[in-house]
Amino acid sequence: MLECRLADLTIKYLSFGEGEPILILHGSGPNDHHYMQNDFEPLFAGRAGWRRIYIDLPGHGQTPWPEWATSPDQILDLLCEFIDQVIPNEKFTLAGLSWGGQLSLGLVDRRADRIEGLFLSVPSVNVAGSKRKLPADVVLVEDNDFVAGLLQDERWITAVLTVQDAAYLERLRRDIFAVGRVNEKNGINHELRGQIFSYDAKKIFLDKPTLILTGRQDNVVGYQDAWELVENFPRATFAVLDRASHFLSIEQNSLMKALIVEWLDRVEEGRGISG
Repeated sequence: MLECRLADLTIKYLSFGEGEPILILHGSGPNDHHYMQNDFEPLFAGRAGWRRIYIDLPGHGQTPWPEWATSPDQILDLLCEFIDQVIPNEKFTLAGLSWGGQLSLGLVDRRADRIEGLFLSVPSVNVAGSKRKLPADVVLVEDNDFVAGLLQDERWITAVLTVQDAAYLERLRRDIFAVGRVNEKNGINHELRGQIFSYDAKKIFLDKPTLILTGRQDNVVGYQDAWELVENFPRATFAVLDRASHFLSIEQNSLMKALIVEWLDRVEEGRGISG
């Protein structure tokens, strides 16, 4: 992996291709760059003109957690430093999943003049002074082989997935369970990720091609808080996908990829590039 050495932390990342940078941020907990890389890279197989940058966020994968950090705004500070060092003075496109979406909104707050497009997948929305609006827990597809095949430390996923299909086990083990075990062994402190950033999500504005995907059955962050932001993004497609939990990219992978391809087309159109 590549290294970006900042004053207070070294961030590990991967970079593929050449062209406009697209910065891709994974979620918190059992995540690192692999989760987003495995979804995004196939979409660029026949699409030139993009430099894809996959970060291991602080406390994930090969990037250590900054023990000195006392506020989530300091994580945004680190990401701004990373951007200014790795893609200085360049326009870029931004994609974020869950906590990575919350960080992405913070980057829009700070770097909107440089952002050419935004993708938020099941974003955790920065809502101060109120509780998240969450749908009731529901399982739409129940597969006995799926539950029977889970190891003891993997069974937590049944409280989140609304489609419990044994066909998903390979990917869950590759991109979620194995990564989560590594992060836990590293003694990562998760408390800071649950805190509120200082930016006001309801005041963020971006007039660039945007895609916001949420899960109708997402009992982790829901979909209603994200919908309340849609008027701040006049170029946004907003989709609430049925049969989709917080792990939307696993349960509705084909539909998600089709929507991302259309969003990339819109970003390229805005840059004057034909697909």
